[in-house]
Amino acid sequence: MANPSNFNQGGMSNPGRFDTGSAGRSGATATSVTEKAEKAKDVASGVTERAKDMASSAVETVKSSAADLKDKAADIAGSIKDQAQHVASNVADRVSDTWEAGTHYVQERGIEGMGQDVTGLIRRYPVAAVCVGLCLGFVLARSLRD
Repeated sequence: MANPSNFNQGGMSNPGRFDTGSAGRSGATATSVTEKAEKAKDVASGVTERAKDMASSAVETVKSSAADLKDKAADIAGSIKDQAQHVASNVADRVSDTWEAGTHYVQERGIEGMGQDVTGLIRRYPVAAVCVGLCLGFVLARSLRD
């Protein structure tokens, strides 16, 4: 609801309500407004500078983290390379050793000795021998059919 005491009664103005004061006070008010505007401008400038500093700090942190990540990735890649070379060397050594052992076995036992060894394996493991024979027969039949 409206408050009737706030209205202009009988054509008389209410001097207390919208009194802007004398001309001297309006000059002081203008100066006060200007000072407040300058102060707000300074605060805004400070906030802007602080935001720039924070953004710059964040960029530096990201750059540092990226550099650290790059270094760690390079270290891991080097480690993997070294391990791969080590494994490849071990595999090559094992293949070489197996080849030499096979060559030595054939030279020492000859074809007759190898036949005797196969016969001994078949007698010791007859079920496995039958399975191997069936698989070899299947593979041979498939290869001859195509």
